[in-house]
Amino acid sequence: TSAFAGISALLLHPLPFKNLDRIVVIWETSAKLRQQRSAVSPANFIDWRDQNTVFEQIAAYRSWSVNLTGVGLPERLQGFLVSPSFFPLVGVSPSLGRVFSPDEEQPGHHQVVVLSHGLWQRSFGGNPNVVGARATLDGRTFTVVGVMSPDFDFPLGTDLWAPLALSGEERSERGAHLLSVVARLRPEVSLSRAHAEMSAVAGRLERQY
Repeated sequence: TSAFAGISALLLHPLPFKNLDRIVVIWETSAKLRQQRSAVSPANFIDWRDQNTVFEQIAAYRSWSVNLTGVGLPERLQGFLVSPSFFPLVGVSPSLGRVFSPDEEQPGHHQVVVLSHGLWQRSFGGNPNVVGARATLDGRTFTVVGVMSPDFDFPLGTDLWAPLALSGEERSERGAHLLSVVARLRPEVSLSRAHAEMSAVAGRLERQY
């Protein structure tokens, strides 16, 4: 059932993203098994973001499971930490409030959340004044800055999103493969050109590190 639900959502009911055919997923491959795809290390993601010329935007995200308390019954939520470019990349806007600003990917400025429509209805009573409300997640206080529309569900089953705030140590980490990475091709760039450039960037990083 879960597998069919995922296939149905992605193939029979395409994601409501602007110019979906320009969005790509970027993987790392193992040095020993060249065809084995893996998640991406934070340092490589940052270098890809800084060194590429083929993408309009590039974003990273990772799973984030938390306990919500203080509003109704305690609840375990499936969330995602996302870089601020995530929502502009997929071309969606919140139905209430805003999404994340660039400065909120800095540690110490990242305790804000965007709610899914379902979580807003279920745990916050559909309160139209929810923006600015407080949410306690794993004992820490976060501020609600936005609510997404009911047709936005990416990654599938997400209850809420928070900024991906990488520490200084994490930003230099190349051995831990933690992130999923998506990007939007520039209008004039073909997939083959993007592949060639990213292979060249990866080659430089491999030689350097």
